[in-house]
Amino acid sequence: MKAQKNTKIMVTCALLVALQVILARFLSINTTFVVVNFSFLAVALSGILFGPLWALAVGAVSDLIGATLFLPFIIIGNILLYTIPRPSARDWGIKKAAGRSLPL
Repeated sequence: MKAQKNTKIMVTCALLVALQVILARFLSINTTFVVVNFSFLAVALSGILFGPLWALAVGAVSDLIGATLFLPFIIIGNILLYTIPRPSARDWGIKKAAGRSLPL
């Protein structure tokens, strides 16, 4: 019985995630100075129905999905490029010459 209840909660939260992405990306009013949307309603409804942890999960998953679907590829590539640590000269075993610095 508990597994059936958790399944119902997860399916409802998945629908709320989809609703939040639609409300945030497609049904928003964009003006020059402000963006008006009602995407908080899905997260608020999940918090009212299932508690704060499920609301946190709905908000986090919907933000990840929205950012993945609607950000340009160049921005995602830059995020991946600059967040992955690159090896330095010290990692390759290159020693610094006396009085000169290594180019990066």
